[in-house]
Amino acid sequence: FFLFLRRMVAIMALARGSATGLLRRLGWRLSSQEIPPRPQGLSKRGRNLFELAALLPKGGLGVRFVRKSWLRNGYDDSHWTVERIRFEPDGRHGDAWGTFTFKGEVKKAMGRVRGAQKRDWRYVPAAQ
Repeated sequence: FFLFLRRMVAIMALARGSATGLLRRLGWRLSSQEIPPRPQGLSKRGRNLFELAALLPKGGLGVRFVRKSWLRNGYDDSHWTVERIRFEPDGRHGDAWGTFTFKGEVKKAMGRVRGAQKRDWRYVPAAQ
């Protein structure tokens, strides 16, 4: 029974991305064979702006990008529209410039995107 309970707690903790801390607090040590693999769609870390832009056509030029933290705080109509981007050779870093729109009003015309390395970016699909 305890082995079953132990595995269920590990699976639930992995789904939330907090397995290590929770199991340590409970005083449990799991071997690598007992820890189930993370589901394919679940990623503990988000993506930065460059990782997202590298997946899009034309390197993300002309695409709107928004931070998840802005959406959580109610700034639904705030975004960066990327107009120029320079990737580092690894494709995960670089510099990006664009137009910043805050609460529906253009605040910064052609400026450097601040916080582009932070891992909480999403792209806004173009309206069809």
